[in-house]
Amino acid sequence: MMRRLQAADLPHFFALLAREPFLGGRIRTAWQCYHRHPAACGFYLADGTGALMVLGAGALLCGAADIDELGAFLSFSGVAGFKGETVIPAGYTSTPRLLMTYTGQPTQKANAPQADGLTLDTRPNLWALAHAGLLQGIDPGAWYADSCARRNRGLAHILAFRAGDATVATAGVYSLQPQSAYITAVATHPAFRGRGLAGALVGRLAAQYAPRPVQLICAPALRGFYENLGFAVLRVIQECNRKEGGV
Repeated sequence: MMRRLQAADLPHFFALLAREPFLGGRIRTAWQCYHRHPAACGFYLADGTGALMVLGAGALLCGAADIDELGAFLSFSGVAGFKGETVIPAGYTSTPRLLMTYTGQPTQKANAPQADGLTLDTRPNLWALAHAGLLQGIDPGAWYADSCARRNRGLAHILAFRAGDATVATAGVYSLQPQSAYITAVATHPAFRGRGLAGALVGRLAAQYAPRPVQLICAPALRGFYENLGFAVLRVIQECNRKEGGV
């Protein structure tokens, strides 16, 4: 049974999150931002075995859930994208992704980024970043509001390189917890690729927030890129998307 989180459920909810620092940490970050705003983000218990978060068209599950009930609930909630450890909800297709963790032992020595003429921005303008065209598949307004909520609470650390007023590369920790840090939104403008910009930003963030686990998700094709930066594969997780005409 899927039910909205109540105050009496909080000890069990947080115990579920503590079992898995990666997904649990991301859900905890969202809780710290949105638990007073249920219309913006929903938190649920799935049969007492899973902690579920629904934010916009995305959802995360820490733990287990019945795949048929979960699929129906996610579809009813308008969720297009879902991530869980091994759970694949009914009505959704899955794509394997690599969960990688920072070891501090790169497979090759990193070259200094070719950043001549560029400015390292340690607190970029998030409105400009949302509209820079770097981050594919986002709703700029929703991304801006969410990123501000995280950064204003000390739960995100976002970096960028600028060429004048134009943002040309970015990476950020978007879930910062004492037990984990999650890097995502790594992107470089096509005209500036091959200069080591995104890698430099990722490496800077990873080194800053280690020794806590610093983790990211990537497609298998990017494994070598992140191994060169000192990341190693921890395990495979499922990235799920709703089937066209699904439940």
